[in-house]
Amino acid sequence: MILRDRAPAASIVLWGRRRAVLSSARAIFPRTLAASTPLAHLDERVAGIVAVALGTGFWGLWTWLAGAEHATFHHFNRDLAIHVNVLWHTLHGHPFATTLLTRNDNLLAEHVWPILLPLSAVYGLIPSVVLQIALQQAALALGGLPVYLLARRRLGAWPALLVLTGYYLMPAVTDVAWDDLHPGPFTTLPLGLGAYWILTGQPGRGALLAALATPLLD
Repeated sequence: MILRDRAPAASIVLWGRRRAVLSSARAIFPRTLAASTPLAHLDERVAGIVAVALGTGFWGLWTWLAGAEHATFHHFNRDLAIHVNVLWHTLHGHPFATTLLTRNDNLLAEHVWPILLPLSAVYGLIPSVVLQIALQQAALALGGLPVYLLARRRLGAWPALLVLTGYYLMPAVTDVAWDDLHPGPFTTLPLGLGAYWILTGQPGRGALLAALATPLLD
């Protein structure tokens, strides 16, 4: 009987001690988390600055390389010539007309690229091929934004920078940046953000943005 009476008493004492430990932990850990939160935000801010630097560096490097290639008459990609030719004709009252296609005199017979309409307005203000190249490189650089956001959400801020670096070094991206001028890169940001929202639980918003981006190209 004595042992039976002591067992409940011991349980009560242990339960009381456990409750005291839990209360102490609740009092300590929120302070610790609150103290570490600014550091976590600082890490994310620094990583964000590095991500912006990577994107800006990508834009500046490939704008300079592709622009120098064009300026020194070493650019032999036919798409650039067709792109600028269509912009010039559109600006002069002949939308999507071109003299560079082998079988047609209007680009709409082969491709539907509505994005060329606002680009022709830009070309009218500043008739520069290098500016068109710079705009394409900016679109490719901004395409890294949803890549970084998704990687940061899944892996953390600093590992996300490695993923973003991989995106900027990917041959599918660098080949376009180096030797092409095409409306396709202008859809990378809206389609990428649409995919990001779909993958993060916002399918309606993502599908809407992707649907708005698809008419930019055929």
